Amino acid sequence: DVAFYVFADDRLVYRPLQDDDFYSLTGASGGGYTVNLKIDYKQLAVNPDSPDRIAMRILAVANMNTSGTDPYAYPQLDYGSSYAQVIGELDREKFSLPATWDPANLSSATGRGIYIPMFGTAVFQVNPKELYDTETWQTIYLGSVSMLRAVVKVELLDGIADRDAEGFPKVVDAWLDYSVVNGMLLPADALTYINGSQVDKNNLGDAGETQVRNMRSFTGTLTHTVNGTSLRETLTIFRSYCPEQSISSTAPCIRLKVQPSASTPEAEWLDYTIPLEGYNGKPFGFVSLYRNHIYRIRVNSVNIGVP
Repeated sequence: DVAFYVFADDRLVYRPLQDDDFYSLTGASGGGYTVNLKIDYKQLAVNPDSPDRIAMRILAVANMNTSGTDPYAYPQLDYGSSYAQVIGELDREKFSLPATWDPANLSSATGRGIYIPMFGTAVFQVNPKELYDTETWQTIYLGSVSMLRAVVKVELLDGIADRDAEGFPKVVDAWLDYSVVNGMLLPADALTYINGSQVDKNNLGDAGETQVRNMRSFTGTLTHTVNGTSLRETLTIFRSYCPEQSISSTAPCIRLKVQPSASTPEAEWLDYTIPLEGYNGKPFGFVSLYRNHIYRIRVNSVNIGVP
């Protein structure tokens, strides 16, 4: 689900669910989307002879309803509302991640409950004569809006170097535990957010009972630099997602299970806990977990028998 709000000189002229037989949204995740929409002339009075350019702002919000609730539940504000008023309404909107939620799992027939909540906004200066002359067959291209993902991606890399001939020890399972259970649809300082920028401040949702998410494993290839040399490495990656989090000594954390050898019975596999604050007295340097960021923890070795 996606909703568009369009402003002209800070007046709302287009809102979700308005009657628009021209509206279309085409494209695909990863490659970008193209949006066509038609603004009712009654809401946008344009003087083609004006020397002043019109500030057109597009505000896009998407996939708020990860739990599969009403996909059209975005606030409907009056035409003429300001950007600040719309942001004030949207800033109350929260989302949750169901236990089975995984954006890599696209098997759902409806496609709901698996997509990432996002926000984006940008302002474009438009020539009033060009806007005045638009028709459904002669549109005006405003520009691109970069969407900011509202979730955090956390990855655990199995980089254990000292293995036996059969590839052991190895990480066989991992879980991400976190305590801020709801996410906010909008980032902190959404009112002044600049298109395409990253965030360095949290907009935290509600804390609650610790959530436990199994981290999906897959084989991936990463590129990193060692002593100025670019290296490609294929290894097992465990991945999960969560809303933005503040970091304490206990949460969020990654719990992992290590199989010491091929012959080790499951009852004797080893459990380790890695707080995202740091490990063995060495801080990772994470102050918070911010939306639209990836946090990677690499396991280079395991001390068998020591938790």
